[in-house]
Amino acid sequence: MSESAYIEKWQMTCVKSNEFYETHAAERTYFYTVDLQGRLFLEETTPKNIATSLKSEKFLDFFFSQLCRNDTGEFTDYPFFSPCGKEKNYIRPACQGVVFHDLQYSRDDGSGELIWGGKLKQRFDPSQLVMSDRTGRLYHRLFYTSG
Repeated sequence: MSESAYIEKWQMTCVKSNEFYETHAAERTYFYTVDLQGRLFLEETTPKNIATSLKSEKFLDFFFSQLCRNDTGEFTDYPFFSPCGKEKNYIRPACQGVVFHDLQYSRDDGSGELIWGGKLKQRFDPSQLVMSDRTGRLYHRLFYTSG
């Protein structure tokens, strides 16, 4: 089974009953997943593909700029949390909460910027690249701090 098929199957096992989502939506509590390409989905969305992912760059930038570890004591199987006023947004990623989806180089000095969320950027530093022995994925440290 390919890794993407495995992740898709895993994400389907995380989907709860409609009643669960409706009850928590009334309390302004929402549940999301982030796939291996960094696309954001409401957890109950099926199928999960580019057509059903959330795409508003403004929303994605705000959502991901608020992302932090879930230390609320609630829904501890969701490692990340993104507060938005009275809304509580819990995130369970396929791998990491933030996935860089593009690398753009400056024409002037050749420096690179990693893109994540909608249009959020951070400096690319090759010395911060790490290869996972387990998955073979390439990771880069996130320097971004919200606020």
